[in-house]
Amino acid sequence: MSAGIAPEGPHTGVDGLCVEIRGALAGWVPGILGVHVHRSVAGPADVAQLVGAVADAAEITVLPGDDTTARTELHTAAARALAATWYRPGQVWDPVTQDNERRRARAAITVSAADMLDGRADPARAHIGKVRTFEPKDPAPENWGDHLALWAQLHQEHEGALPLDRCVVDLASPELTGAQLLGVPDMAELGGITASTLRSYISRGNSEVPQPQATVGGRDQWARAVADD
Repeated sequence: MSAGIAPEGPHTGVDGLCVEIRGALAGWVPGILGVHVHRSVAGPADVAQLVGAVADAAEITVLPGDDTTARTELHTAAARALAATWYRPGQVWDPVTQDNERRRARAAITVSAADMLDGRADPARAHIGKVRTFEPKDPAPENWGDHLALWAQLHQEHEGALPLDRCVVDLASPELTGAQLLGVPDMAELGGITASTLRSYISRGNSEVPQPQATVGGRDQWARAVADD
């Protein structure tokens, strides 16, 4: 699933951002710009399109206060709402656009570093490792929260560093729960092939096999929604 930058502000996840933007637009957009929403806004991508439309409309009308600042803030809000959208691996071909469809993951929530940090983490219990001795396949340390706290501490010392609530560390979605993950045998059965054939495709790097969404016990796992696509 493609990554995005978490929206800035005191919102509780993407849903909170959508609710706040919808409420703000409903309050002042119709009266000032004559923009009306004819259907419900279901997610961050729809919100991004709506805010973008409002920002474009603002180019030909007058906004209260500082016009330039208001328009910039609208465009920024649209970009952040769109960036907060998570997509499944592209697999369904769209002959009109000549590209794979961008299918949104259901109810996906961006988890930031700020969301993960709490008072129990202690940077003093973590250490800085060396790149040359780092092994990606090694299990995460049990005190991962302490390491995150140390990283956050060092990160904020850099000039121009992103706020912690815009540093993405995880993704939560119903599509990624254990009950929705499939192993090679189930994935192969959905595709109408044998498990050995699927393993052969994976070993050859066949582009038609999507990247797994998780690795559990050293075994690749796919979200059922990705497998269905």
